Amino acid sequence: MSWTGFLEGAPPAEHAVQCYRHLDELALSVGRFLDAGFRAGEPAVVIACADHWQVFRQEVERDGHNAAELEERGLLTRCDADETLDRMVSVLAAGTGATAVEVRILVGSELRPVAAALKVLTAEQIVQH
Repeated sequence: MSWTGFLEGAPPAEHAVQCYRHLDELALSVGRFLDAGFRAGEPAVVIACADHWQVFRQEVERDGHNAAELEERGLLTRCDADETLDRMVSVLAAGTGATAVEVRILVGSELRPVAAALKVLTAEQIVQH
């Protein structure tokens, strides 16, 4: 599947990683991905830092969507990246022996899993990848 094909028609529960040099490159991809979902009536969860969200929001609105209205209708849920990561890491660091944590976020009126898991990798495992 091409990158454009993925952005405009990703199968359910799929994800991708994009390396970028400039935020506007990422924003174009995020905007295209969100636009395709909104046109299909699908909700979206955006986990981003505040600065990135402002650029993503501009891209969403450039595509003809009203971000505030999407949020009111339950089609768009925004989460702060730092807060979300802190919550995930605190669960992993709580001494429970957990090596993964599932994140569930309220989307509209339904609690949905957002990320299957955040796995804790050692520095050695990261280098091997």
